[in-house]
Formats: sequence, structure tokens, C-alpha cells
Amino acid sequence: MLPAERAAVGVLAAVYVLRMLGIFMLLPVLALYVADYPDAGPLKLGLALGGYGLSQALLQIPGGLLSDRFGRKPVVIGGLLLFAFASVGAAQADSLSELIVWRVLQGAAAISAALLAWCADATRVEQRNRAMAVIGISVGGSFLLSLAVAPPLAAAWGPGGIFACAALLTLPALLAVLCLPAPERRPAEPPGNLSELLILPGLPRVYIGIFILHALLTGLFVVLPLQLAAASSGPVTGHWRWYALVIILSLPAMIGLLRLARRSPGGAILWALAGLLGGLLCLMLAEQLTALLFGLWLFFCGFNALEAFLPARASRLAPAARKGGVLGIFHSAQFFGSFIGGLAGGTGAALAGAPGVFALGVAAVTLWLILEWRAPRAPTDRTLTLELPQRELPRLEEILATMRT
Repeated sequence: MLPAERAAVGVLAAVYVLRMLGIFMLLPVLALYVADYPDAGPLKLGLALGGYGLSQALLQIPGGLLSDRFGRKPVVIGGLLLFAFASVGAAQADSLSELIVWRVLQGAAAISAALLAWCADATRVEQRNRAMAVIGISVGGSFLLSLAVAPPLAAAWGPGGIFACAALLTLPALLAVLCLPAPERRPAEPPGNLSELLILPGLPRVYIGIFILHALLTGLFVVLPLQLAAASSGPVTGHWRWYALVIILSLPAMIGLLRLARRSPGGAILWALAGLLGGLLCLMLAEQLTALLFGLWLFFCGFNALEAFLPARASRLAPAARKGGVLGIFHSAQFFGSFIGGLAGGTGAALAGAPGVFALGVAAVTLWLILEWRAPRAPTDRTLTLELPQRELPRLEEILATMRT
């Protein structure tokens, strides 16, 4: 990457880490502390875990389109401020129902589309996969860190302490955004019909994939913490060691899949889906701790790679002036998946226990695998970058101004 690209990707990845850390910290602990709320139950637990995804899903598209029209930076700053406000409210919630309301308001801070569009603006197309991989690894790192800090934090202060921490983490994220130069604004264009952005070639499979991926993640953590607690003899605060081991051991597989994607993007996605499917099958049948951890490792081998592949594919397929809108749809699908995953996980756990939740996941991944297997393979994008003398730039600008895009 060029120095300017590295700087932009580094700052945006840091913003992602700080924001997603505040979201992820709830996943490994809420199922264990839900009894502290007077109105606790499996369905409300699922809604508390995935409720923020509903408002995120509804507002990502408007947020992405607004970032196309008014710029990425104002949308990101406004979203971070709203997220901090909702986190403070969630920290003071006295019931699970009240917590769900604040979680929905947290989700209204829908800035993911604007952040990824900003990343796409700041990088060349041949560096897009690498940039998205950096952000994907950063999100994975924030997830790993959340697993380490959430159990002791929740043990000391309860879920309220986690939300207070999420609000504090917003401050360095705001400073990072304020210090990063805004991307160059393109000439304003009509936003286009939403249905056109939904059916652009190749994008429907991306939308379906990110929906399923995050439904799986949220549904998984409705039941997984309780499974680990039942299978292990150690204290709950020590669960982060198992999570850390699984995530670290999954990184080599992710790197291998990223290298495979340079030669065969479709093949890399199929292998990642095979990891998801194998992991869910193992979790569905596992009773011992070793089998649970092996299934979790397989799951994250696929999950981490797909978390990098899918946004990169969406940004490549999006028209230049429509990236915010396309990534808005992409993140709407992602967070709607989180909401449905929490709802389905809570309902499945109440009706059929953990095996029922994992069986739903197996069915969803099988459908996704069939869609990818039958999809036509698109050629890999290639871009040639030329370095020109400074004196030639005015003439080049004149030539480009006469060309139609």
C-alpha cells in the first residue's frame, strides 16, 4: 500500500476496533448474567444480544446514502456520538426489557457502511482485499480482546460496566476520525433506485452471505457460553483463555484462505463455508470440552476469512459513486442477520436447546454453500498503476475531464 493508504486503513481499522469492542463484549457474558434481571428469559436474551441489529439494519442504507451525499466524516462522527449516548443509557438499565430498548438505540448509530465506503475511497482496487483484510483482522482482534476483558469486567461490575466501557471507548474513536483527512468528494450523482442496488450482478449473494454469517455469530453466543460452562470445570472468568486459543489457532487458516483468494476467490469462499459447516456440525454433536473447542476452531477458520472476503467483494462490485449505498445495503443485511440470529437463537434454545440452534445454522450454511457452488465464476479484477512526472499531471487532468465514466 501507499503511505496514505496505510494511514487511512490504520485509522479506520482502529475506529472499527474501538466501536466493535463495545458491541462484542456483551456476547460472551450476557447469557451467564441474564438471571440478574427480573424479567430474564431465553427470548429476551436473544433480543438483548441481537436487538441492536434491527435498528442497524434499518439505518445502514440511509447512513450510506447520506455519506455519499454529505461526506463520510460527518456521518461517522454523528454515529459515534449517538452510540456513546445509548451506551450510557444501557449501563443504567434495571431490566432486560429496558436494556433491549437501549440496545436498539445503540444500533441507530449505523456508521459501518460509511466507514467501509471511506476505506474504499482511500484505497486502490488492487489493494482493496488487503485493506478489507486488515479491517477484518482488526475486528477479529477486537472480538478476541472482548473475550479476554468481558468476563472479569462483568464479574466486577456486571453488564452495566461493559456498557460504560463502551461509551468511554468512543472518545479515542472520535479523536481518530477528527484527525483523519476526509476522502476526496466525488461529484454528486442521483442516488439511483434502491432496487437497482439490490440486484446489481453478484451482489445478492454477498447480501445473503453476510446476513447468514452474522446470524450465525449472534445465535452461537446465545447458547455457547452455557455449553462451555457445563463442559469445563474452571470458573467462568477463565473462558476467555479457550476463546483466545481458538481465535489465535484460526489465524493461519485465515491467512491461507486469503492467499488462495488471490488465485481463486470462489474457491476460497467455498473452503471457508466448509469450515463453517464442519464447525457447526461438530458443535451440534459435541458433549466434551475438546469437541466443543474443535468445532469452535473450525467455525472461526471460516468466519474470519469470510469477514474479510465479503466486504471486499461488495466494494469491488459497487459502482464508484454508489459505494455508500451498496455498503449500506450490505451492512443492513449484516445487522438484520444479527437481529434474526438473536431472535432465532433465543427461540431455538427455548424449544430445542443448543442442538436446535446449531441445526438451524447448519441448514443456513448449506443453503449458502449451494448458492456459491452454482454461481458463475467472475474473472479476477486487475489494475495497472502508472507513475507520471509532475509536469504531466495538468495535461492528464484535461484528458480525463473530457472522458465519460
